[in-house]
Amino acid sequence: MKNNNMCHQVNHPRSLLIKVLYLLNYNAQTLTDNIALFSHNYHSRKALKSLDTKALQDIGMTQADANKESIKPFWFYNEKH
Repeated sequence: MKNNNMCHQVNHPRSLLIKVLYLLNYNAQTLTDNIALFSHNYHSRKALKSLDTKALQDIGMTQADANKESIKPFWFYNEKH
């Protein structure tokens, strides 16, 4: 007599394919999200360089804060988002 539990333990090619496709989709979404974040960081840090003291005060930053933020690499995530 065949053990029914053995059938469930076998990785079927179809279930493996579904897992692979899920991981590829997840990684593609993560990559897309990271590219969007990197772009946001690059442009917002570049914009900080062009703000005058009054504009920086309006957003609660000093010139020193803006200088410190604007020199960070675009891939550096700012946890204050």
